[in-house]
Amino acid sequence: MSQIRLLSCVVSGGLALSGVALADVLDDIGHTDLLERLGSDAPTGAGVIVGQIEVPDPGYGPNRSNGDFDGVSFIERSGVSGTSSHATEVATNFYGTSLSPAPGIGTVNLWDVNDFVGSGFLRVGTSQSPASPPSGLKVFNHSWIGAFPAASSNNEAIRRADYSSNTFRTLWVLGVANGAGSVGEPLLSGMFHGLSVGLANGNHASTDTAAGLDGPGRMKPEIVAPAEFSSFSTPLVGACGALLYETIETVPELASSSGAGQVHVVKAILLAGAVRDADWTNEPSTSPGDRGVTARPIDEVFGAGVVNVDRAHRILTGLEQDGETTVPASATLEGPGWDFESMSVGETLWHRFTLDAPAEEVGI
Repeated sequence: MSQIRLLSCVVSGGLALSGVALADVLDDIGHTDLLERLGSDAPTGAGVIVGQIEVPDPGYGPNRSNGDFDGVSFIERSGVSGTSSHATEVATNFYGTSLSPAPGIGTVNLWDVNDFVGSGFLRVGTSQSPASPPSGLKVFNHSWIGAFPAASSNNEAIRRADYSSNTFRTLWVLGVANGAGSVGEPLLSGMFHGLSVGLANGNHASTDTAAGLDGPGRMKPEIVAPAEFSSFSTPLVGACGALLYETIETVPELASSSGAGQVHVVKAILLAGAVRDADWTNEPSTSPGDRGVTARPIDEVFGAGVVNVDRAHRILTGLEQDGETTVPASATLEGPGWDFESMSVGETLWHRFTLDAPAEEVGI
């Protein structure tokens, strides 16, 4: 198997979010609202095990002497990790006590990306299935971009990643390339089940999946978050995902639900909960017969919008609300909620909801 060609957002030394106060980041992603609403009952990511995959720079692990990671247990899956400034910044946003919305994450599995796509996990280029994730692992963070020389290897890697995500119900968050107008790299943002992440300021690659991949023409990124580089917006979304997974494990109605832990549900909830400003558009038709219809369902640059963990948490804890096979006579949705259904070809399910007052936006 050829070695992957890697491109990552590597920084030297410490990185300050230029012109952005740390508290503002947590405000912007809805974490402050979550704390104000739930207080001491707010999830912290406690009990959620995560994975961090990094380009060696020259190491692939965060600086463990950084007080932000006190009490975190690191498991090196690709040999002695060494230290990387890039990995340290990613970790600060993913599970660090000063900035992450999920400072309760206590166990982190670390991989060198070449080992991860090779024998260490995905096993691209072999006849073996991808490895099973370490027990309890729920979120993989991929703050790197790259490609194999052969397009077929890219497609294989994405298929294997999707297989793993779907089989083991794990959320994969995937950074896209930095720089507006830059060329999108297929790995690993081309996943179906993964969640591709850009920047709230729009300074990232906004491209469709390429013709050489399964399902060409899918819009990327799917969601954005505030940071200087996509490497650091991606773990903010992963941390929000960790809060949802903790909630699934600790709320009895969710823990007993077969749908709540599905990665499709977690991804859909994060997308539906995203915040969209006045510039957001999916270019809907204004023609009388097709008003609201669009073939491009999310914004070309900002995807579903800026991740908002409070809104996502409200949707999740609104619990599953079943649709009906005929148009319901009364509301099937009471407040925020979600539905997970297995449907046959040609089958239709209906939901009805009522707004008591005009709303600036409705996310579905």
